[in-house]
Amino acid sequence: MCDRVDMVSELDNVEKTMSPKKRNIPGKMIWSRQKIMIINIYKDMKLKSPSKPYKEMMVEISNITGIGRNSIVSIISEYKKTGTVTSPNKTRNKKCLFDSIDDLDRNALRQKRKEIPTIDKILHAVNEDPALPDFKHTSLYSLIKKLDFVFTKRKRCSVLTEQEDLLVWRQNYLYDVRKYREEGRTVYYLDETWLNTGDCVDKVSVDQSIRSKHDAFNKGLTTGVTNPTGKGKRLIIGYVKQHNTTYKIDDVKLLLNTAIERVTSENWQNFLQHVKTEEDKMTEVDENMDAIIDNLEPCVLTITGDTSNSDDDLKNKYNNPELLVEGHAIPIKQSMRYLGVEIDIRLSFTKHIQQASRKATDSATAIGRLMPNIGGSSQSKRALLGTVANSKMLYASPTWAVRGTKTAKNRAELARAQRTVALRITRPIGTVSADASSVLASMLPADLLATERARVRVRLDEQADVAPSAVKNQERIISIAAWQVRWDRSNKGRWTYRLLPDVGRWLTKPPRTLTFRLTQVLSGHGCFRSYLKRFNRADDSYCVYCVDPDDTVEHTVFTCPRWLDDRVRMTEIMRRPPNAGDVEEIPCGPLPHDLPEDVQARRRIIRQLETNRVEFIRMVETILSTKEKDEHEEQALRRAQGNVRPP
Repeated sequence: MCDRVDMVSELDNVEKTMSPKKRNIPGKMIWSRQKIMIINIYKDMKLKSPSKPYKEMMVEISNITGIGRNSIVSIISEYKKTGTVTSPNKTRNKKCLFDSIDDLDRNALRQKRKEIPTIDKILHAVNEDPALPDFKHTSLYSLIKKLDFVFTKRKRCSVLTEQEDLLVWRQNYLYDVRKYREEGRTVYYLDETWLNTGDCVDKVSVDQSIRSKHDAFNKGLTTGVTNPTGKGKRLIIGYVKQHNTTYKIDDVKLLLNTAIERVTSENWQNFLQHVKTEEDKMTEVDENMDAIIDNLEPCVLTITGDTSNSDDDLKNKYNNPELLVEGHAIPIKQSMRYLGVEIDIRLSFTKHIQQASRKATDSATAIGRLMPNIGGSSQSKRALLGTVANSKMLYASPTWAVRGTKTAKNRAELARAQRTVALRITRPIGTVSADASSVLASMLPADLLATERARVRVRLDEQADVAPSAVKNQERIISIAAWQVRWDRSNKGRWTYRLLPDVGRWLTKPPRTLTFRLTQVLSGHGCFRSYLKRFNRADDSYCVYCVDPDDTVEHTVFTCPRWLDDRVRMTEIMRRPPNAGDVEEIPCGPLPHDLPEDVQARRRIIRQLETNRVEFIRMVETILSTKEKDEHEEQALRRAQGNVRPP
């Protein structure tokens, strides 16, 4: 008894001398070791007090660990869903130089085009301008490349020029402004928040004896016009940036109104005068360039070639000619890029299709990280994301479709890129062929879609009075018919063809998400021994449940006695065991002419078909999920016994 009293008194003394519990700092990362400790405490509580309420456990764990209750709940939820815990990601997106430069500085960089605009001259002009930030050579080079400038060669000197669309935009702007001023119309300038304190005055008188505003105040003088030190100040944006401390939208609006009221009429007049001066400079430059081009002497183009009849010439069919402009040889390239299209000497567009397909594949791979096979986005969202890759692959397709899709090499290149997109949309195993994946994804083959767009463009140019929607619908019917012929003749995806022989009927099916396991059934690629044996992932093709010599998808879903209980519901609905011939009607529904005219009977049939779809998907999910679980247990047993089949 005495020892117990001494122990209690000792514990009281320890509690008095110990510092208070430390709580986890809000926002501080919780690492995997801490999460494992929380999981262990939770398991111990569940073991000792299984009847204790969940909320009380969360509060008690929070008091023990010093971590917030919401964090405890999220950590335990993560463990229940995934069976493990992970550390938070510490990587942060580094801010790009292009994002840190505002629109005013970007437009100011465009004006630094004097004489031959080399990178060194632009760098010198930008760093000399007090209203612009200082740049290094590499930083400025990267920035102006993102401003749509391109480099050209002129007598071994690197020259920076603007792309054609920017030149046309500037010429149209100058033409419109000059026209409006001649008509006496009022010109309004938008984006007045760019107003700069030092942009409008070129020459000012500055008293060198005044060292600061404090010095001027002591001498009873004024500082006059602000000397643009520190790279200039934006009158409106700078005021908001300086006084914004709460970062609330209402406070920012109030600061913006205050900053606008602080701008005087003299500031606005100087700003407008500066804009007019810059417009006059650009107009003068364009007029001088036009005058120079008009006064250029015509160039003489001389084409020479070898007319020998050697065996090499007969094999190559022709030799490249020699182009001479006033005695200077012009090199001939195998292809050239014009408006984003690679044009080769044979007009086969092979290089363009290769580049477009590579870009589409890269986009599909990047977007695929957002679309896992299990879970993730819905079918409609996956299809929407897939259009990003298709738009890159089919850029300017009316131009190159007719000649570009004639060769089997180009068609295979397009199909390979489109297959990457279709695999992410339909969530199948990665071994599904391009023909089957395009059907499951309801994606018209890329070459047929390109030729369809070419036909639409030709018809719209020739028939101006026809509605574009009618032309597109008519051409789509032709494309689907061509796709059906190709699907009938293909030697790939024959199990999918057996289930879904009619492409047009599959395209008109009701919207239904294809799950990972449902796609395995429709493609025949999945947890089936015959498939695994085909790709050397299993020793034999025997069914592990009924010892059938060929464990195919048809055997698993419709025949194997192991899954008889899972097929009971479908058997009751259909009043017979389901088979492979029922698959097309279950997701696609009946043909329109097979439905009765009575509205009530039609609705009753549609509701019954919806029930059939739900029960069929449930049956597939139950069978394959159980089979995958058994397969994983078998693999774990093999690993434990040391008998692991190499991948």
